[in-house]
Parts: sequence; structure tokens; C-alpha cells
Amino acid sequence: MAIHTFGAIYIGTYDVSLKVFEFTGKKKFHEVDHIRSRLELGKAAYGTGGIGYEKVDALCETLVQFKEIMESYRVDNYEVYVASVLRDASNEVFVLDQIYLRTGFHVKVLSNSEHRFISYKAVAGSPVFEEMIKTSAAVVDVGGASVQITIFRDGKLITTQHIEAGIMRLRNLLGDRGHSLKMYENQIEEFLNKKLEGFRAMYMNEPVDY
Repeated sequence: MAIHTFGAIYIGTYDVSLKVFEFTGKKKFHEVDHIRSRLELGKAAYGTGGIGYEKVDALCETLVQFKEIMESYRVDNYEVYVASVLRDASNEVFVLDQIYLRTGFHVKVLSNSEHRFISYKAVAGSPVFEEMIKTSAAVVDVGGASVQITIFRDGKLITTQHIEAGIMRLRNLLGDRGHSLKMYENQIEEFLNKKLEGFRAMYMNEPVDY
């Protein structure tokens, strides 16, 4: 039986991750390895608008290491993805060029819709998903840049809402004001309530499962 090995690299807000999978059939696969390297690209991207050279250098070094790991597993194919942390950066083209020149990787920059589609495919693969959405349910994807809320009712998708209120964005917006922890928490609550005001009034007047 032929075994194919696939590598998936994701460049995120807080870290860069590599997963290696083995496929033994059309729908049969298992995870062989999962490696994460802490790298806060979002702090620069959402704070100053661009990713500095030191961060780019660290990113490329991490990707070179991941490439060596994939070679040790004799990976047949791989994909490298990045979403909003680079999509929102002012020097996106520079970063992509540096990655290609130093690693040979062609990085796929996901749009928000592509990113969410991949995320929901993973959620929908859960054995409890069909049962969960039979009445009403909300799938909430909390990221560094944004929060995506998708509402299901009676087994059907009702709406999905993209809110730019991710953890890293909130930290950059509210975290450096010298306030006490309690005041900081109150600011976050007020900010999120304001962002969710219209959405809650339109779609969350009935209880849902999360």
C-alpha cells in the first residue's frame, strides 16, 4: 500500500506551525508530527502596519528549519499558507519576496473567505457537527486579527460575521495605556459589546449552543 506524506505550514499571528501527515488512502490519514515556533508577527503588523526586517529574518530562519524537517520526512508535497498577519501588512510583497529568495517557498496568502472556508471544513468534519446544528448553534473562531461568528439554525447556515476584534488587535489597541487589569478588562468588554451590538440584535435574540 502506497503511503504519501504531506506537509502543511501556516504562518500565523503568534507562531509558525508545521504539520506532517501520512495518507494511506483517499480518506485515511494521520498526523505524524506537529511543530510550532513562537513568533509574534502580529504585534508588528497590527501595531505599526508593517513587519520589520528582524521579524522577517526570524521567519525565514524558521521556515528553513521546517524545510529541513520536511526533507527528513521525505514529504511528497507541501503547502505554505498565511492569512491576515501578512495580508494586512504594508510590506507584504517584500516579505513574500524574502521568503521565496531564502527558502524557495511560494506562500499562498489566504483571503478572509478562503481562510474561513478551510476552518469550517475542519469544524464540519467533527462527528458531532450535524447533531450540533440541528437546532441552533454558533461557531466562533477567535484569532489574533479578528473574530468570525457563524450562526446555524435548523441545520442551515444563517449568517457569518467578520469582526476586526482579534486578541492581538485588542492588545495593540488597548494594552499599552497603563491602566489597571480591571479597567483593561472593562475596556475590552465595552469595545466588544459595541462591535457586537448590531449582530446580537439581528441574530442572537434566541439562545444558541457554542
